[in-house]
This record gives sequence, structure tokens and C-alpha cells, in this order.
Amino acid sequence: MGEQPNSSQTQSQYLETEMVGMRQEVDLEMSELDDEQCIYRVPQKIRQVNPKAHTPLVVSIGPFHYNDSTLKPMEEVKLKYLRRFLNRNKHLSISSLFARLIEKEKLIRSCYAGPIAYNSNDFLRMILVYACFIIEHFLRIYTGLDFTERDLLSELPVLNNVIQDLTLLENQLPFLVLEDIFNFVKPSRNVEFPCKDDKDKDFDGPVTDVGSLSFLDITFFYFLNYKRDIKSDQIDRPKHFTDLLRTFMQPSPIPRHKLNPSSRIKHLPSAASQLSEVGVVFKYLFYELLTGVDLAMMPLEKNL
Repeated sequence: MGEQPNSSQTQSQYLETEMVGMRQEVDLEMSELDDEQCIYRVPQKIRQVNPKAHTPLVVSIGPFHYNDSTLKPMEEVKLKYLRRFLNRNKHLSISSLFARLIEKEKLIRSCYAGPIAYNSNDFLRMILVYACFIIEHFLRIYTGLDFTERDLLSELPVLNNVIQDLTLLENQLPFLVLEDIFNFVKPSRNVEFPCKDDKDKDFDGPVTDVGSLSFLDITFFYFLNYKRDIKSDQIDRPKHFTDLLRTFMQPSPIPRHKLNPSSRIKHLPSAASQLSEVGVVFKYLFYELLTGVDLAMMPLEKNL
């Protein structure tokens, strides 16, 4: 008869089997999460240089700054916007919105780098209030309701701070959440926005296209001051607002038919002249920047 394994060997084999199973589960879960992860904390070495540059001043819309006491005054405003959002869409119920978020909780959590400490109820309540607040806020800006029914966010200094806060990487909601809720209420949304009389933005008269808009269209309008000459149907769905602004800031190559072969740089800076003297050759690569200015980018190559 073969030698019987002792109790320590049996326990060792059991633990090894358990560890292999746990590792497989973790590897599978991490591979799924890595595909969605897109909202990060700013590295401490960068943050400590200027903490205020990475911290919201007025409003938080994500879990990273949820308990910041300096942002508490805006929590009441968010609840008011949630009530307005629900009142405008009377067919909606809190339970129907929660049901949609419950289905996506794992996906939403996976968008954030690192574990989220809040339990399911607190996390989903936070996401729901923040998402409805943003949609209502964006619709009020788009339709001009912020002019006819003025409130705290109608004041330009406050609005500018809110817009700036919504560009911060640590202060984001996944775009897919906002888009999903917006589309969920869209089929039976009634146009209850009176008019927009804001000639600087080419809107004058009743707003009648709310039901035909996408959330990306409204987001484009909200970040109008950041947007370059690009349309919402020319880009993929962004991961969040910071990702959208990154898209705005990417340079676009100038079409070849706009290039002028006779263009030459007549005067090089002194440092460039010295590089040229030792055999560095400058090549032309044209890009159109966010401002619409043509700039010659010059990769360097040593002429051997």
C-alpha cells in the first residue's frame, strides 16, 4: 500500500487548491476591471505641488471628494435639482432609476481606480443624485432656463467654478451613466423649457429640439469655451468630461491640399541655428492647433 498523506500534507494541498482558485477569480475580475478603469486620483507627487489645482472648489460629483466638508453647501442644491428633474419627468420614479443603477453598479465601480469604501446603498444614492443634478444643470444651461429661473448656479462666478470643477480628473462620473439616464427619460420627455434669449450663443426663441438631442450634444454646448471645430457625431463616446476635453485639445493634422510646399522657416532661433551647424536637419510636420493656428512642429534628425 502506498504511503498515506498526513494531516499537514492534506491541509497544504487544500490551501494550494484554494489559492489557485482565488487567484483565477482575482485575475478574471482584474482583467474585467482594467478594461473600464478610467477615473483616477492624481498622484501625490503631482498633487502636493498645487493641491487646489486638483480639488473641486464648489461641487463634487464623484466618490473621491464625497465627504469634503467645504463642498457640503452644494449638496442641498443638488437635491433641489433632483426634485426639478423628477418633476419635469413625472413618469419617472426613484425606484425605476435605482433599478437601472443596480444593474450597472459593478461596472460603475470598476470605472474608478482603487476600491470605493461606500456600501451599495450609499454609493448608488450618491451616483443617482449627482447624475440627475448634472443632467438638469446641463439642460438648464442649454435651454436658457438658468436665465429665466435664476438660482445660485446662474451667477457667473459660481457657474465658472462649477465648470472648472467638472473638468477635474478626480471629480468625474462615468459618461455612460449620465447618457443612460438621459436616454431612459428621453422617449417621453416633454418640452417644458420656455425659451432661450441669449444672442451671444445664437439661441433666440422657444427650445423645441430637447427631445431630439443626445446627452453628448448638450455636453458639447456646456463646454462651448473648450470646444474646437468638431461635432459630436465625429467622436466616440467619451469616458467622462475630462476625457472629452482631452479630445478637444488633440491637434488635427492639416489636410495635404492645404500644405504649401514653398513654406520655409527663414530665421531659426539661435539654439536651432547651432544645431543646424552640427548637422541636425529640421523636417516639417504641420498641425492645426485648438486655436486654428497652423504650427510647424519640427522633429530633429542628425545628418550623419
